[in-house]
Amino acid sequence: MEHAVPAVALAPAPAEEDAARALPDAATVGRAVLGFGLLGLCAALGSADIAGASRILPAALVVDLGALVLTGPALLVGHQYLGLDAPVPSLAGVLAHAFCRAGAVALGLCPALLFFAATSGLAPGLLVLSLAGIAFMGLSDAFTGLRAAEVAAGDPKSRVVRDAKMQLLVVGWMVLTALVGLRLGFHLAGM
Repeated sequence: MEHAVPAVALAPAPAEEDAARALPDAATVGRAVLGFGLLGLCAALGSADIAGASRILPAALVVDLGALVLTGPALLVGHQYLGLDAPVPSLAGVLAHAFCRAGAVALGLCPALLFFAATSGLAPGLLVLSLAGIAFMGLSDAFTGLRAAEVAAGDPKSRVVRDAKMQLLVVGWMVLTALVGLRLGFHLAGM
């Protein structure tokens, strides 16, 4: 008596699927970079001179992406040092998605900033306010996503302790990111 063996479809391991799903696609990242670039361009159009415009043009992208690139590794190292359970690719994915959402908000603010650049001299000041609001929104989004990634990983019995550690780590990282962003902004402003 022969039994037919059913065919088994080979699928990637769940960890590989999660890692591949963790990062945003190239179009989403491109839209975020475009949003920050256009936000700086719109503000630069309202600048009074070429020197001011050359400082304002890269400001949005340099401040936001620079702060994330310079402080993201500190968050990941601190996460590993504290012995938390969320996988590093999911944390990097949360940071990338937060950057992409902030870039989409920046892209949405471009028409308003362009209006003020064309009609008044308020564009550089509004760029600073826009970047502060975008940074607050992006950091809040990252805070929520990072905590959710940590709570979802690991043993449910240690969830409260891991969540408390993650909250402290992420708040410290947010303060560091805000300080690095301010420093980059002051450097670009020539202060």
